[in-house]
Amino acid sequence: GLVGSEMCIRDRASAIRQLAPREEDDLRAVERAIETIGQDQYAESIIRVVELYDWKGVRNFDTVGDMLHMSERTVRRRRSRFCKEVAKNMGYLRRLA
Repeated sequence: GLVGSEMCIRDRASAIRQLAPREEDDLRAVERAIETIGQDQYAESIIRVVELYDWKGVRNFDTVGDMLHMSERTVRRRRSRFCKEVAKNMGYLRRLA
């Protein structure tokens, strides 16, 4: 099942009702990334990093690392994993290949 932060992100996403077509596509890309990341061995920490950095606005990798008891480098890797998954779902990685 989903952990608390995954449910929070999913619920926030489902609360958005009227979106422009492009925004709706973007939202679906994020939702698919959350589902895919849920299968990753580091799923919980990836979602926590994204939650703090992107949705709660803690815009400092060192601070997020201190909050989650992980290195700044690990925080960057976890966020990068999620961002790459979103980019793949949006079709950007195919365009770069």
